[in-house]
Amino acid sequence: MPASRRAILRAMPSANPTLLGPVLGIEVKGPTELITQGKRMELKAIKRVTGIHLAPKYLVVVYRDESGRKAIITAYFTSSLKKVKGDVVWKA
Repeated sequence: MPASRRAILRAMPSANPTLLGPVLGIEVKGPTELITQGKRMELKAIKRVTGIHLAPKYLVVVYRDESGRKAIITAYFTSSLKKVKGDVVWKA
């Protein structure tokens, strides 16, 4: 059995799973370009990100804003703004 497969199989049943691969760290500063609102009142902040190993993409951060507290639900990259659903709340 290859060493990589053994490492993955050993990490699966453990109580503290670890990421076995490269980690992409991105720091985004500055205002977002677009904010949309989804069906369940979640907000999506969208910013174009360049300078990463991928082609230029849009970073979408999905969050809720309740009582002045922002809670991030998830974040993902997309290459097309058409895939991001929701009504535009704010545009730069």
